[in-house]
Amino acid sequence: MRSVLGFFAFIFFILIGLFGIWYGLKSHGESREVSSYQTPLVQELLGETQDRALLIDKNSENLSLVKAKHDQKGWQIAGDKPLSDLKNLALSKPILLFVQWKSPKALPELRQLVKEEKLGDRIIFCSRNDGLLKDIREIEPEWTFCNGEVFQTRMFALNSLGLQSVMKISADVFFIHLDNVKLSLEFASLVEEAKRQNKFVIIGPVARPMKGLSPHAWLIQD
Repeated sequence: MRSVLGFFAFIFFILIGLFGIWYGLKSHGESREVSSYQTPLVQELLGETQDRALLIDKNSENLSLVKAKHDQKGWQIAGDKPLSDLKNLALSKPILLFVQWKSPKALPELRQLVKEEKLGDRIIFCSRNDGLLKDIREIEPEWTFCNGEVFQTRMFALNSLGLQSVMKISADVFFIHLDNVKLSLEFASLVEEAKRQNKFVIIGPVARPMKGLSPHAWLIQD
């Protein structure tokens, strides 16, 4: 009997210790000072939300989605248009630019066009690939960026433990990529944490917004 009681006491103290570690991490994350910095583009978009979520689709008046890919033919956007068309697309409204490339020539060409046409404050650079975003940010840290899927996976893991506040979101825009993830109300705590860290929050692509979630914008699929 004494050995059984000793075993349960041992388990109890382990659980108490684990709870103490969890609570300490959670408290540390929530008490950590949050930067108030936001890029001018994020500030502009936040000003347009006015307590309502923006809808990013083909009829959006606030932000347009553009996909850009670099392959053997060079840069192409919206399927078959040249990269230089970004200039015209950015005249009417800012762009959520999803980029994809494999060639080392791609980034210098993109950077040159954006700088020559002064489009840096009109584009949110986004990708599912964290490495591509890191490459861009290392050379142009003042541009506006979203996070990739690797960072998102880490946030999901911490969120499942109630420790989402432990992770500092370095991206300007917290994007919940739903290409390989099912939309869920469990994202509510992630959205609130990203807002607490002064990030612009986008979820998508979705067929329609989900009640119970309050991002700043929804990316609506065609």
